[in-house]
Amino acid sequence: MEVSTLSDFSDIVFSISVTDTTVSTPNLDEGYFYWRVRGKNNVGLLTDWSEISNFFVNLFPSFVRFAETSQSVSVGGSVSLTLNMQDFIDSVFAATMQITYDSSVVAFDDSTGFLLGEFFGSEMIVFVQSENSVIHLAISLFQGVQPVTGSGTVGSLIFTGISPGSSTIQIPASSLHLYDSNGNEVNIEDLATESATITVSP
Repeated sequence: MEVSTLSDFSDIVFSISVTDTTVSTPNLDEGYFYWRVRGKNNVGLLTDWSEISNFFVNLFPSFVRFAETSQSVSVGGSVSLTLNMQDFIDSVFAATMQITYDSSVVAFDDSTGFLLGEFFGSEMIVFVQSENSVIHLAISLFQGVQPVTGSGTVGSLIFTGISPGSSTIQIPASSLHLYDSNGNEVNIEDLATESATITVSP
């Protein structure tokens, strides 16, 4: 097996003889790599190289997180949390997620509580609904608009303190779904979410 940074294999960074179908590579830098294999029979004759495949090493996993990890507010006051998508290498055309919170401590108004950020641009449709301590958020670009990559602000969520206490605002990883422009789900390895906490004082 050979691994190279170039598709013509003029820069081989890893080469190994194996008898198994899985291989552990040494630590590789971030970027695209190409790999190929060939077999050897019991008398030592080598086959032709396999078709070339590639993979990407991402040293910085993609995140959906709040910029603020904690916020404080008094009862009756409002506070915002900035929702960011960070280090997205794969193109994203649409996203759906649920954001949970403790409705006995903070309130969210789905008609005025979400302010759109710049990550998805301006040519899109947004759906926001809050029900039973869960905010349902869906964003889709208009057909024909180029999918997005990189990092940026999805939007800001505005919460109002209604009683003293603490509320964890989190995005369950199982509720986060990303899609390409054909409606196929985009599977991003090591995609992580991070929560925030709002503390309400009297």
